[in-house]
Formats: sequence, structure tokens, C-alpha cells
Amino acid sequence: WYQRRVHGAQEWQNQNYQQVCGGNSVLQDRPESIACDASGCTDERCCKAAGCIGECGCMMGRPYTHEAGMLSSELVPGASEWTSHADVAAWELDTIPVHLREDVAQLWANGGLAEHASVASFNRQVIALMVNGAPAQLLSDAMQGAQDEVDHAKRSFAIASSLWGREMGPGAFPEHENQHRTNSTELALDTLVEGGIGETFAATRAGFKSGVVSHPGLKVNYAQIRDDEARHAATAWQTISWIVRKDPTVARHLQALYEKKVGRLGGDANAAKLDDITSERAQYGLFSDEELVRVQQAAKPLIDSIATRAFAGKLDMKGEGLGQKIAAYWK
Repeated sequence: WYQRRVHGAQEWQNQNYQQVCGGNSVLQDRPESIACDASGCTDERCCKAAGCIGECGCMMGRPYTHEAGMLSSELVPGASEWTSHADVAAWELDTIPVHLREDVAQLWANGGLAEHASVASFNRQVIALMVNGAPAQLLSDAMQGAQDEVDHAKRSFAIASSLWGREMGPGAFPEHENQHRTNSTELALDTLVEGGIGETFAATRAGFKSGVVSHPGLKVNYAQIRDDEARHAATAWQTISWIVRKDPTVARHLQALYEKKVGRLGGDANAAKLDDITSERAQYGLFSDEELVRVQQAAKPLIDSIATRAFAGKLDMKGEGLGQKIAAYWK
């Protein structure tokens, strides 16, 4: 379901960026990707805060990181509870232009696999929090996050299946092993990648799309995902802040990883021009790589400001409105 295209050597050299994912040496079309630069293809450089999903697509949102790589299920045919949603009829997906349906379906199928992996990520986070003696509120919020991701995955696969005219959903999640250790530094760094960075960018991206997309059914889904992912991001940053208050030495490790994944704190601010993202494709959620990069760059001041407070241990768990702040970034 990924359309492959191999370019000639000269075209390869002339590209401004390479669409290469992970260890895969074949150039690919990959919706929702973040540009790779010419220096090569590792998860960090190809997908920045996200990870690679499938052979070549960027996992947006909360990835499931593992020593074996970013884990996700494969897309498989067949009806299941994952491929239906109670609200799908109200979304009037049959009004999406025929010439865009394949691309929109593929976009949401990719998103569904990412959301499906996020369910596993949140459930693993609950155990890691318990092993490290976390407050009950953080566990409760993480468990709610897993429930939200189930809903997001069902929304995504229902949209894709409806547009394709055939049921497509996730296969079994890859078999693997985990170790859960009492290690606050490890927990903080994992939470930064999977939750803080991934969820914040996912929320801001969905929020921006909810303002650009003109189709009412797609718009309502982007808005719901925006609000939920913003709460998930807030929980991640609050978890990080709690760990830093316990052990301030963790802060330097967090900042080093953040600067590797996102860029220098307070630096590289980019007043990217976004008001020209108005094409027909964009109005159905189909953004180009370049447009997605601009949206992510424009959201950097927000994530910088949150990270600065979290790394100083200055976020509490009593509801400071952080989730609402993230969700409202483009309003």
C-alpha cells in the first residue's frame, strides 16, 4: 500500500531532501512525512520526533519505541471492531471528491496504524510509571490516553475503509519483550520522545489541519484528535516535570535529547508563512512534506516554552490548562 518509485542517480543528487525511511534504501512516496536531509536515513533524521511506520512512512503522534525500532502493526484486510466507528455515517465521506479518495484513505490508514501503536505505548507507560513510583493522577491520565488512542485508531480505519470501499485494519501488534526498571532518567527520556515531542507536534498538526480542512466530517475528526492529543502531551510534560523535581540531574539529559530531536531551546524560531496552505488537497488534509515541515517549524516556539518549564520542574499535575493551551495554539 505504499507506492514505490526509484529515482535515477542524477535526480537523487538534485533533490533538496531524501524521502528515505529507517534503513530502507528505496525512495518512496510517504504521506505525512517529515523531510530527510541529504546526509542519510536514520529514524531521528527522517522522522524527527516521530518514528518510521511500515516500509516508509512517518509515525505521527506517540510512537512505540523499542530496541528493535519503532513497532507497529501491518495493515490487513477484513472487517473487525477496529474498522468501524459509531459516528462514521455522520461524516458523509461520500462527499469527498473521487480523485482524492485514494490519497485521503491512505493518509488515514497510516494514521490508524500510528494511533494503534500509541495504545501499546500508553499501556507500557502505565507500567513504567508504576515501577518508578509515580502519582496516581499520572497513571490515571495515561490510562485515559490509551482509551483515547483506541478511539482515534477506530476513527482512522473507519475513514480509510469507507473511502476504499473495503475493510482494512491493523494486524496483530509485533511480538517483543520489554524490561521495566526503576530508572527515572530512562522514563523521562522515553516520555520526552514518545509523549512530549510526539504528542505536542501531533496536536498542533491536527489543530492546524482542523482550521484548513473544509470537509465537515474530516474537520470534526481533526478537532477531536487535536483536543485529545493536547491532553496527552500535557500529561507527558507533567510526567517529565515530576521526574525533574525528584532528580534535577535528569534535566541536562532531557535538554540534550530535545536539542537532538527538535533543535536548540529558544533557537531556530521560524515565522513560517502558513496562510498559503489553501490548495484543494490541503482542504482534505493532504499536506505536502514542505507544508508539514513549515507547520512543525511554526509550532516550535510553543514546544520550546513548554519544554523550558518542564525541564525546570515547574509544571504541576493540578490542571494548569496546558492541554487547552496546546489545543488552542492556532486559534
